[in-house]
Amino acid sequence: MKSPRFVLVARPRPGGLFRDLLGVGAGLWATAAHMIEQPAPAPAVPPAPGGLRLKLLKDETPRCVACGLCAAACPTNCLTVERALVAPGARPQPLLFEIDELRCISCNRCVEVCPEDALDTSAPLPAPSSHRHEAIHRLFPDSGHLPKSRS
Repeated sequence: MKSPRFVLVARPRPGGLFRDLLGVGAGLWATAAHMIEQPAPAPAVPPAPGGLRLKLLKDETPRCVACGLCAAACPTNCLTVERALVAPGARPQPLLFEIDELRCISCNRCVEVCPEDALDTSAPLPAPSSHRHEAIHRLFPDSGHLPKSRS
């Protein structure tokens, strides 16, 4: 069995106090130069999304089929979707579609997961309110709080 080999490493000789102070001074100079630099311009912030609204079909019915994917994707559970009972073979419709604006964080996950492209965020944001019941907007059936878009 071979014995382990040791390798000698050449280390710099201690330079004394002057060399150490020179290193500290160089570090302070680099820090001061960095602090004096002009800050980089702030990146452009995209405009905030507006209020959520339902898109309508040509026959004035909502595009939404109440599949519930939007409510499932919402991290804050601000959407309430209930499916209406319809005749077999008829297009499903929501019985109720509500959004709680106080819980919504405008992440747009609901818009991304909608298979029918029934949601839109280009509506103007609703006016602020001091009452919680005024922050829950019924998008279907229409309560008149938010406009709907045609597509």
